[in-house]
Amino acid sequence: MMWEPLSLARVRPQRPGNGSRAAGQLRSAKWLFYLGSVVFVVAFAWILFNVEERHEEIGTTIPSVLIVLLIAGTWGRGPAVTAALTVSIMNNYLLVPPPNAFTLPTVRETVHLAGFLAVAVGLGTAVEGMKRPSDWAPVSGSRKPCSAASRTTSRHRSPE
Repeated sequence: MMWEPLSLARVRPQRPGNGSRAAGQLRSAKWLFYLGSVVFVVAFAWILFNVEERHEEIGTTIPSVLIVLLIAGTWGRGPAVTAALTVSIMNNYLLVPPPNAFTLPTVRETVHLAGFLAVAVGLGTAVEGMKRPSDWAPVSGSRKPCSAASRTTSRHRSPE
């Protein structure tokens, strides 16, 4: 009996069946990530509004991007896009003069929203791609067997 080396490519993740309660609970709990991102951003914006007396652009933009980065890196693309939209709304409501009132967004605020959305979609997509193990390794039957002749490179071949 010949032993083959153990490869991660041969290990397939177990997926719950259609009637699994755990799978249903996980699918139904995804909305909690969206709600959590909104609550987290609103609390953050409220704290930022109450801590700073003079709201400068750099003092509010960098922490807001860090919050979107944190949510995108933790929960993925959907909650991060929700957080980016919530950050833009809360910045408009709390920090853009006059405070505690909505105003029409300026070009600067639109560029901030585009930047927040780009960060959310970019990092969120990357994180969701890394969380799917089926994308990492090929399925066990899809690898081609490697022979000794095909392993030699042009550098090691004898001249003919």
